[in-house]
Formats: sequence, C-alpha cells, structure tokens
Amino acid sequence: MSELLPSLTEVGDFLTKKKEIDSKMKWKNKGKAFLEWSSILIDEDGISIPTARIILTANQDEDLYRFTFVLDYRGQNIRRLDIDDIHMRINPLSCPAHGGARIVGSHLHIWNPDNGDKCAIPVAIPARDKTHKEWFEYFQSLAGLVYNLEHIPPTLIKSAPRLF
Repeated sequence: MSELLPSLTEVGDFLTKKKEIDSKMKWKNKGKAFLEWSSILIDEDGISIPTARIILTANQDEDLYRFTFVLDYRGQNIRRLDIDDIHMRINPLSCPAHGGARIVGSHLHIWNPDNGDKCAIPVAIPARDKTHKEWFEYFQSLAGLVYNLEHIPPTLIKSAPRLF
C-alpha cells in the first residue's frame, strides 16, 4: 500500500502550486457540538483537483475554542492545524522534527510517508490570540491556499454539550 502514498517531492510540489478553495463556507452540524465545512480545490486554470480538498471542523463550545484545519491530498492529511490551548500529544520518536516531543496546545501536523500525519510541530500562538478568520488565513498561508469568498466563522455557543 505504501506505493500508493505520495512522495515528499510530490507533496512539496503540490503545496507550492496555487490552489483555490472552490465553494462558499456553509457549516454543517456533525453532532455532539461539532460543525464541519469542506470544499474541493481548483488549480490556477480553474480546473477541479479531484484528489484534494480542505476540511474545517469546529467545536461549538465557546469556552473550549477548538478548531481544526485540514488539507487533504490523495487521501492523506498533508497539513493539519489543530487550534486548542489544552490538547497534549506526544510525537513518535521517528518524527523528523520534534521526535518524541510532548506538545501541549496548538500544533501543525506535517505529513511524511513514514509517519503519516502523526508528526506535529508546536504553534507558539495561544488559540485565543487569533479569530477563526485569522487562523483560517494563517492555515491558507501554510498550505498554499487562496479563498476569495466571504469567511463565515462557525457559530460558537456557551451551552454546547461537552464530549467528556
């Protein structure tokens, strides 16, 4: 199955190419206080890229302030930005950067063929220092994405049901 995975070179080339997000933000309820929005991508010629999409999720609990931004390419989360001040994770020892590191708070997952999306690097910006729109723009800059339509933030509420 590993022969089906993209190479690091292919992923790097894909990240450097201009890609536009094709659809208007329309958040859908995914249950348990989660919202999701996804869109296909189009290339610089306006042609759909069938192997790529962006997926955003948000926990509606205003107190938690948790968002995820994913760039999926050929079925792999090649970039994933997790915004959450309290989440803790430990990288596998084999990660090229921060191998074995304990990472607390927001972080960026960087895909590689050996570890998939299990390797992350810390993001030294507290979650609440940016609005959802600013985090979205930050992710776009990391993933080589352009969004020319109106940004519609997820609706956050104080009474969202807790998952734990």
